[in-house]
Amino acid sequence: MTNLVTLKIVDGDFKKGFRVILKIGIDPNQNNLMAREIDGWLPPAPQMKQLCDSWLLSYRAQGRIKVHRKLIAPPEQITNYSVINSAQDLQEAINNWLNSTDRNFQRFRDQVLKSLSSHDQIRFIIQTNNIKLWQLPWHLWDVLSDCDIEVNFSPSEFPPPSPPIQKYINKVRILAILGDDTGINIQKDLALLQEELPNAEIFPLISPQKKQLSYELWEKQWDILFFAGHSFTQRKNCQGRFYINQDESITIEELKYGLANAIKNGLKLAIFNSCDGLGLAAELVSLPISTTLVMRERV
Repeated sequence: MTNLVTLKIVDGDFKKGFRVILKIGIDPNQNNLMAREIDGWLPPAPQMKQLCDSWLLSYRAQGRIKVHRKLIAPPEQITNYSVINSAQDLQEAINNWLNSTDRNFQRFRDQVLKSLSSHDQIRFIIQTNNIKLWQLPWHLWDVLSDCDIEVNFSPSEFPPPSPPIQKYINKVRILAILGDDTGINIQKDLALLQEELPNAEIFPLISPQKKQLSYELWEKQWDILFFAGHSFTQRKNCQGRFYINQDESITIEELKYGLANAIKNGLKLAIFNSCDGLGLAAELVSLPISTTLVMRERV
């Protein structure tokens, strides 16, 4: 049995605190409804945004990083030491925040601890529309790390997954999109898929044009969409873009109707093995797809 623990962040900010709802129950994928909901409050943490921004700046500026596939030098020397320091400061701040002795929060935290102490399998979801909160390394909270629980994210509201369709093909069908490979070896991704999933039908789509990709989404049935290459999230509007070839980048919005059709025809999982993918995830969750996997940061 899988227990589902959802922390829904309703509103608020780091200066004033956040109103939250803790949902504890059985995984709805197992045809059970949530058991109960508990209202609560996350206390203010006015330094959290600055600490998170400082860590991201240090991490992204370390060495030479790729922004929009172009190598740039950091404006100032960032050392491993400063990256480690900023990460440790952020980890300490997260634990101070989520282990707060605030009386109003303590009762709520006790319920979280109780729900996570089960010996059953746990799915833990942070539910919020605030992408800044998606960036926080929640997994560093000692309560979660001690229980070896992975953190998942979802928006506050999302469409229900499309109902399963009757399939007459036993093999899983994977559309493997290999986009721009500047500076990386994405053929390894394809080789790994073929090695680890020998019974799946894998269809490589190498450096496609947008028209070709759209055709595959509209005209064929897929269980999994896999992308390997380069992507980034635009800072102004938090929209994600991914390079399907060396010259062309597109957004989820541009493929929205094709993806919706693919989901209607059985697409259940989208995997983007590409950097800085939160913008992609934010748009994908507006579609009724069951699960999306992205990389939150650059590597």
